[in-house]
Amino acid sequence: MSQIRTIPTIKEILEFGEVKLLECPKGGGGMTKEVHLAILDNQKYILRRCNSSENLERYKKYSLALSNSGIIPTMYEIDGRDILYEFIEGRDLSYEDKNQARKIGRMQAIVNQIPNDIVKDVDGSFFNGAIYLVENKVISEEEFKTACHRYANYRPEKIEIVSELTDSIPRNFRMDNNCDTYLVDIDAIWHLTKGRGFAKAYLKWFTCPDSRKEFLEGYKEVADPSFFTDEYKQFLYLSFIVAKMHDWHKRGTNYEKFLNWFKQTLEGKLE
Repeated sequence: MSQIRTIPTIKEILEFGEVKLLECPKGGGGMTKEVHLAILDNQKYILRRCNSSENLERYKKYSLALSNSGIIPTMYEIDGRDILYEFIEGRDLSYEDKNQARKIGRMQAIVNQIPNDIVKDVDGSFFNGAIYLVENKVISEEEFKTACHRYANYRPEKIEIVSELTDSIPRNFRMDNNCDTYLVDIDAIWHLTKGRGFAKAYLKWFTCPDSRKEFLEGYKEVADPSFFTDEYKQFLYLSFIVAKMHDWHKRGTNYEKFLNWFKQTLEGKLE
């Protein structure tokens, strides 16, 4: 007869267990330094120690909304700014896991279903970012004009802001020992332009036609992907690339990859 596992409380883990920043390629604890590996009685857990009440409310909202979806680890408890999650035994995904495209596309659609009431100035973000880039000589005046012209041409009449899986890169997903895949970083969800997550997934991970087709098929299992036209894809690419160049230049990070994509999209060569 199997023994029922008792989940410890956060207080018990902090008092009797071992808690350390979770190791990841970008540094322990992720970019936020919030994610910890907790061990008690030889059992592993993920303890997210939120830096702010805003982060806590965001993670809580998305964790509760996805609690019955089967795509995130189980959330066990919230205590103050601490959230305790199930630890997924298995491995992180890699860029070689192109066969995960359908699963990730399906997750993208599930996340899109989470209600959102936040309004964003998408146009303002784009033009302010582009102005910053030309003022800091990252792009030329001519490239600025071409980018603004392409943005206006590809911009849909209505821009929908939704809950979006914006960071579809391998390290945010984990495959368990039964080959089930989970989104393990709730921070990958944000309220942004519908389809924005497609741009990053297509440019960084699912770069070939077959994996992109599978991604869309997975999305189609949950929702209608017909909004994702070729014109809208170019709008998303341009918005994503300008935002990333702005952010990476501002924090002194190498942005050459995004600059190359930027030049390709101006020439209509970015697929």
